[in-house]
Amino acid sequence: MRTTAAQITLMGLISNGDKSETYIATAVEPRKDRESESHRLVSGTQLPDHELDAILIGAGLAKSMKAKPGDYLTLMTTTVTGSLNAMDVRVAGVITTGVREYDDRAIKMPIEGAQQLLQTAKIEKLLVFLKTTEDTAAVEASIRQKYATTLESKDWSQLASFYHQVVMLYNGTTLAGTNATFTNATTTNATSTNAFSTNFAATNFTCQLPCNITGSPSGVW
Repeated sequence: MRTTAAQITLMGLISNGDKSETYIATAVEPRKDRESESHRLVSGTQLPDHELDAILIGAGLAKSMKAKPGDYLTLMTTTVTGSLNAMDVRVAGVITTGVREYDDRAIKMPIEGAQQLLQTAKIEKLLVFLKTTEDTAAVEASIRQKYATTLESKDWSQLASFYHQVVMLYNGTTLAGTNATFTNATTTNATSTNAFSTNFAATNFTCQLPCNITGSPSGVW
């Protein structure tokens, strides 16, 4: 095992005071997210380590909200107990993943900020990054044996539908509905960055594959 990374996903409304849009947020550990190279920074900075109210915003959503680094927006969502909660956040940076539809809704924020917004101390996912792809089956079997009654685990391949589509299309095909064109696309670093995730009791673990695709921004698929 190379490392692990906690995540939470949440949805809600983002507002600039004049208009609101829906968002899909991924809450991450800032330092580990910077190392994952899962997006490209368009402007501003990456998430700082100790600023709970900082966010990264997708380029399309930033355009819709007329937001730039340094601006303040409001995130609204439903807490784990079903009540409404809101949080003022500062735009640290604008990012792109190479998938327009996702960039139109994407938010990244520190996991502590998401926990404060959701009013919980739990996480949703724990990504487990392995040194080689060949270790996947053995490590997953070990985790399932040790935590058989308390977690659910899935390897990266079970959730990497987009990655498998790229592999099938392989030689410079535009993916329908994504506006992402891959010219002579080949996977690189897939072995060293392979990942699956696992899940404790009330928290869900899913698997994702961070991989770099030649001709596109690297991302977590």
